[in-house]
Amino acid sequence: MKLPVTLTLATLIGLGGLWAEQPATPPAAPQAQSASVDLAALSEAKKLLQEMDFKTVYKKIVDQATENVIRRQPRLASVKDKIRAFYEKYIGFDAIKDDLARIYARNFTAKELQDIEAFYKTPTGKKALSITPKIMAQGRQLGMQKIIAHIDELKSIVMEAMAPKASQTPAKK
Repeated sequence: MKLPVTLTLATLIGLGGLWAEQPATPPAAPQAQSASVDLAALSEAKKLLQEMDFKTVYKKIVDQATENVIRRQPRLASVKDKIRAFYEKYIGFDAIKDDLARIYARNFTAKELQDIEAFYKTPTGKKALSITPKIMAQGRQLGMQKIIAHIDELKSIVMEAMAPKASQTPAKK
């Protein structure tokens, strides 16, 4: 029996469930290439990405996305390296670092980026960088626990929404 193509593609496109929030509509094309960016801010943004060790962060994202796909679709284990290469090609740090720097540069001034970088060089900043992924994972886990604890309420809401409405059926004479 063949694995349904749509299920496989949905799993791959969803990054294996890596990010909890997915936009309802596809995101607009990045403005990174067209929007003007202050060159000093762009330079500082690149330094900040290096200080924040985004290369390591994005390696973990690629690894986790790949593992999530394989966990959900074990039949894809034989192409795990190709899936990892695909993710590295499109969402790996080298693929998006310039766009990320432009995003930071559009949202912060060069001085603000210097301030952020200075914070991340402090012991507290280094700690914040190192434990933020752990805190985010714990937050996702907490959210899931809260939802599971109240799943019956959600089921009720869904069932009510799916049930045919009495006012929608034609009246019998």
